[in-house]
Amino acid sequence: MGTNTGTAISILTLIGMGFGAGVYYQNLEKNVEIIEIKKNNFIELKNLVREIDNLKIENKELILKIADYEQEKSE
Repeated sequence: MGTNTGTAISILTLIGMGFGAGVYYQNLEKNVEIIEIKKNNFIELKNLVREIDNLKIENKELILKIADYEQEKSE
């Protein structure tokens, strides 16, 4: 380590470790973003499914009201 070659190798190793840590952090940050996007998509999907279910219920209620109205009208 006391030689110029040892010092150069040590410097290159530290630089390499720095780049490695940077790449690791960047990948970790991307994974967090992906998880956040997936979570938001899941929440939006659940809201849309709930809205669709509510619309189906409203549709059934309207169909029943129409059937009752037609039945009363025919009597």
